[in-house]
Amino acid sequence: MKNTFYLLVAALIMLSCQTRDNAATSKRDYSFLTDSLYIDKQLEKYKLPGFSLVVFENYKIVYSNQVGVKSMDSKAKLDVNTAFSTASITKPITALLCHILDEKRLINLDEPIDKYLKRWRLPKSKFTENNSPTWKQFLNHTAGTSQGEFEDHYEGDVIPTIKQSLLGQPPKICST
Repeated sequence: MKNTFYLLVAALIMLSCQTRDNAATSKRDYSFLTDSLYIDKQLEKYKLPGFSLVVFENYKIVYSNQVGVKSMDSKAKLDVNTAFSTASITKPITALLCHILDEKRLINLDEPIDKYLKRWRLPKSKFTENNSPTWKQFLNHTAGTSQGEFEDHYEGDVIPTIKQSLLGQPPKICST
């Protein structure tokens, strides 16, 4: 009887471990993120071509949903392989990372960004000649700096260096 009891306890422990393992590896349902937003209606209301949402967990994609088309003058639907301009996508990611660095006291969002720059300096302009903009000013677009015309780059394109990109310069094409 005692051996049967221990065998039963061992079986329950093994089943418990198996259940926990299955729960840890099963995918969560993230559809509520897009279902509750009525994406189709929002796209129509704001005259936007499409929307894509990707959720990462432990560096892996665990949910992906694309709605709409690639551009207003295209009927090509968005899919998991649709490329987006990184200039727009990186803004919220950069802001989040800056807030994390501020929370860890590695930067101070109220201090001038020039204090943290090592290899490059902000170009002087009438907006920055008397003061150096802070992180917060950059994050809320009140730093007095502007750079338009970010380009999308595709395979085979000549890509500008980081410095060229920061200065808004086109890439130099090397002759061969």
